[in-house]
Amino acid sequence: MPAETEVSVLNPLMKKALEKIAFLLFGFLVDRWRWEVFAGNIKPEDYNKRALCMFAGHEGPLNTCSIFGSEAAGARLDAMMRMGLSEPWPVAYRLVTGFPEMDAGAILYYFEPLSVWLKAENVRRGYTCGW
Repeated sequence: MPAETEVSVLNPLMKKALEKIAFLLFGFLVDRWRWEVFAGNIKPEDYNKRALCMFAGHEGPLNTCSIFGSEAAGARLDAMMRMGLSEPWPVAYRLVTGFPEMDAGAILYYFEPLSVWLKAENVRRGYTCGW
């Protein structure tokens, strides 16, 4: 296959893989989290916990958190990384966070400043979003 043709085939495939394949695990986790919320197993007060920022002593909006220089957060992360592939990811996750379940709700919390801006911008422009 000529180089130009190869690039024209591979670039769209890579783009699609990054869009779709990477989303599969995220989609699964979001669905699992949602069902746990509906079942009452995850309480609203637990929606936005993020462990490394907590161990770093961060206070304030999650998107301003940095664990740089935090020995406590670094030790947790180091312990997880040392596990490599010797344990399944839920074991590594529990080691870092201390929690047995993964919570995707923190993504909303992290991007909250952007969400607030987008909502205000939609109102300003007279857009109606939703069903």
